[in-house]
Amino acid sequence: MERPSVRSYSIRGSRITEAQREAKNALQAIYGIAVETKKINLHEIFPTSEKIVMEIGFGMGEATAIIAKNHPNNGYIAVDVHPPGIGKLLARIIENDLKNLRVIEDDVHVVLPYMFEDES
Repeated sequence: MERPSVRSYSIRGSRITEAQREAKNALQAIYGIAVETKKINLHEIFPTSEKIVMEIGFGMGEATAIIAKNHPNNGYIAVDVHPPGIGKLLARIIENDLKNLRVIEDDVHVVLPYMFEDES
């Protein structure tokens, strides 16, 4: 998979807490979507969702979790590169029993062209 020279983020110093690391290790395989070079079928991930929404750059995931909780009929895919935020959002999925939220850990410039159909 070729990495674009333009990124959707800039790397800043960040520290992942032990709780965030544990959430990532325990939950990413369950609630994460692996980055691949093939298109994903959104309706397999969210078969009953009325609408599927992508959140790009969700920070620590507080707003993303609230939106997913308040709109359970929609499916949400959250994309970010920030390990502490990934861990925190994965923990929020469990805390709020969110069945309609999945997480992708990578740059959206990589994720979009390889994993999503145009106009999906």
